Amino acid sequence: NIDWKRVYVFLVDERYGFQHDEDSNAHLVRDSLLKTLAKNGADFPADHFLVPDTSVSPIQACATQYKERLVNLLEREHGPHLVTLSLGQDMH
Repeated sequence: NIDWKRVYVFLVDERYGFQHDEDSNAHLVRDSLLKTLAKNGADFPADHFLVPDTSVSPIQACATQYKERLVNLLEREHGPHLVTLSLGQDMH
């Protein structure tokens, strides 16, 4: 059994400047992984899914803000302990 309260999910690649939320990688994770966890009764805290705030402009400010959030998380949790990367059909 996985204690989902101890798991954090974050993106290492996100699109910037998309027109619709459905075009984001964050949407893909929410729509697949997080919905599946909820459907199966997993207690995954919503604030444990970290994504860049792509409404922040310019893109450098968005990246800096996200980097600061990740660094704070990784320092606090002494991690990462496991990283999984994958490529989709569009190489993202």
